[in-house]
Amino acid sequence: MSLPPGQYTICNKQYGLYVGRSQKEDKSLNPKPIVALPGGDRPAWMAKQNNSNANILMVGDAPTATINNGVCAVLQSQPSATQWKITLAPQPDGNTHTYIITRADNPSLGWVMPSGEPGTQVAVRPLLAVPIYPPIYPPNQLWIITR
Repeated sequence: MSLPPGQYTICNKQYGLYVGRSQKEDKSLNPKPIVALPGGDRPAWMAKQNNSNANILMVGDAPTATINNGVCAVLQSQPSATQWKITLAPQPDGNTHTYIITRADNPSLGWVMPSGEPGTQVAVRPLLAVPIYPPIYPPNQLWIITR
């Protein structure tokens, strides 16, 4: 599945923190880590669809990529943007906006929020799930994505 093109916010289910680029990042053109933001910050993300049923996720006009097992905004042409698969993760509470975000080229790797500390970078790690249908994921691997 992919998200329809448009503007969204992304919040980690376990910690209730929105993620995006830090307001305190340096002015270089180096990749910028995507981090848990302090309460109140809700940056706009843009989802762009491609032909392979995946998304490019952009924040601050920059596409995101996996760099050193973390999610980063890329301000230059290299490295190229990562294609992300965004899959609905049904919840017992009926929340219809809860997803896992995985690499389109390796769906076993996905977004994980290692801790609830603001400034913590979103990691790209193997996802763990209870092997039932539908699978149950730990809340630090779940993302609430809303328009």
